[in-house]
Amino acid sequence: MYQKFFDKIVSLFFPRRCVICSKEGEIFCKDCLALVTLLDNSCCPGCGSYKINLPGEFCSICKKELHLDGLISAAPYNDPLIKKTISLFKYPPFAKDLAKSFAFLIISQLRLQNNKFGEFILSYIPLDRASLRRRGFNQSKLLVQELGKELNLPVYTLLEKIKKTKPQKNLNKEERKENVQNAFCVVEDAKELVQNKKIIIVDDVYTTGATLNEAARVLKQAGAKKIWGITIAREF
Repeated sequence: MYQKFFDKIVSLFFPRRCVICSKEGEIFCKDCLALVTLLDNSCCPGCGSYKINLPGEFCSICKKELHLDGLISAAPYNDPLIKKTISLFKYPPFAKDLAKSFAFLIISQLRLQNNKFGEFILSYIPLDRASLRRRGFNQSKLLVQELGKELNLPVYTLLEKIKKTKPQKNLNKEERKENVQNAFCVVEDAKELVQNKKIIIVDDVYTTGATLNEAARVLKQAGAKKIWGITIAREF
């Protein structure tokens, strides 16, 4: 109750403005959101081949090398609006309210697909404890909570990060893969929950897929049946 009262006082003296156009009212206004071009998910997210049955599904060749079964991304990362807002979401000033706007983009993308995710449960890529303390929140967890509300799917914490890793953005493809190797484990309380489950793992950006693929490997090793990834953006 006190937090809501405090938020109202803050908004009274410091009105919320769009991070793109500065229009008062929303942190990512509907006019600016409408300028984002949704990504075409009709090709394989791994190699770009169009030989797939479902939007976002990996082709038969890529599947041989991956533990992840498919990926849906809302927008291309090279979109200036997306790149700027994701940076504000992940780094100072940590605009947490952007989670709602990103969830809106992802839901808009999902409405264009024929994929049926009704039997899936939702989870997210965890942060290590030091990063979580420094940031104060996990951006992927905020995002998955918003998606859970919209998709009416349960959200669980399934993974724990047990290895301190370097920032992925500074590494090449092979270095990224090595960086996240054995970085996750299944939370003790979730080991029975993942058995034979279809799971969606949510993250912010998909580049080489090293992080999501390692998470999928750990979950499948623990008995999960199928793993899809959902991200705000995909980098080419």
